[in-house]
Amino acid sequence: MGLVTTENSIVGLEDPNGPPEKLDMFVSRRSFWQIDPHIFLFSLTPDMTPKPESPSRSGTSSPADSYNSGGRGNRMSASPAPLGSFYSSGHVPSYFPPPPAQWVMLDGWLRHPIRQKPPRQGETFYIRHIPSLQKTLSFRIPSLFTNSPPDTEETALGRYHRALCINHNNMLESIKPLVLKPRGSDLEFLHTILNTPKAKEIWDSAGPINIQEEFIKVRLTSKHLFPALGCWNGQPFGYFEIFWVKEGSVQRPLPVLVDDFDRGIRCTVLDEEDRRPHQTQVWLNALIHYCLLADNRTQAIAVGPRVDDEEYLSSLIEAGFYKEGEFALPQKQCAIMRLKRANWEAPTL
Repeated sequence: MGLVTTENSIVGLEDPNGPPEKLDMFVSRRSFWQIDPHIFLFSLTPDMTPKPESPSRSGTSSPADSYNSGGRGNRMSASPAPLGSFYSSGHVPSYFPPPPAQWVMLDGWLRHPIRQKPPRQGETFYIRHIPSLQKTLSFRIPSLFTNSPPDTEETALGRYHRALCINHNNMLESIKPLVLKPRGSDLEFLHTILNTPKAKEIWDSAGPINIQEEFIKVRLTSKHLFPALGCWNGQPFGYFEIFWVKEGSVQRPLPVLVDDFDRGIRCTVLDEEDRRPHQTQVWLNALIHYCLLADNRTQAIAVGPRVDDEEYLSSLIEAGFYKEGEFALPQKQCAIMRLKRANWEAPTL
C-alpha cells in the first residue's frame, strides 16, 4: 500500500517461473508520517452475518445459500471486532485518493481547482498526544454557537481524520481531558486574542466583540481558507488560518511561482509560553502534518511572517522552511517562507 518500499525498480533477468527474487525492503520515516492512515483502516474479518432465509420450493435451503455458507449448511458468525480509534467497520480501505481536478475561474482570470469541503463548525480535525509536554494538542473549527456539545471521542477525532494522529497507547489518557474539561465561548476567545498586539499586525480586527463576530463569519464563509483554534487539552491557546495560496494571491500577487495545491498558514498564539521554541515546533509541525495529509497533491506550504520577526523566522527555518522572497504590505515587509513536502519528516512530539 506504499508504506514498504524497495529501491530495486528494474524488471530483472531472472526466470519468472523460478523462485521470487529477494528484495531489500524498508520503511522511511518520511513516508511513515506522510502516508494517509485511512489506507490501513479496514477489518480483516469477513462479514458473515446471516441473511434472511427464503425457502425453496422443496422446503430446503437453496444451493446458493449452502455455497455462501461454506458448504456446511449453516452460517458462521463473525467474532466481534475490537472497537477503538483504529477500528473500521468496512472490509475495504476507507481511504479514497483525490479525485481528478475540476477547475473554476476566480475574478474572471485566475484558474484554480475546486477545493474540498472543510470540516464543520466545532469539528476537531487533528488531535495528538504530545509526550514531551504531557498534553493533548488539537485543532478544531471555531463555532458561533455557545450550546455546542463538548468533544467526545468520536467528535474529537474528527469526521475526516478520525484516526490520523492519535497515539493509541495514550488514547484514553489524552481523550479524557477533552471530554471532562468544559470550554468557554469561541467568540470570547477570539475577542481576547484578536485584540493582542501581534494579532492586530496580522488581521487588524481589534475592537468590540461584534467586530470579531463579523471577522469569523467572513472566514467561515470563505472558499479559499478556513479558521481554526489550537487547543491544549481542549482549551484554546491560538488562532490559525489554513488557506489555498493560489486564491489568496488574487488581491496580493506574490513574486514567486505558486502551485495549484500549495497551502498557507497564518497564526497567532495568546501566551508567551506557547511562543517558546519547543511549543512552537509542536503546533507548527502539527499544522504542517495536517496540510500534507489533507491532500497528497500539496507539495509546498507557505508562511508570510514579518522580515524582522527573528524568533518566528528561526522557528520556521528549524521546521524546514526556507526564504524564497519578500512582499510588501501597507505597514510591514513580509518574508515568503516555503516548506517543500520532500523536506519535512515528522511532527514534533
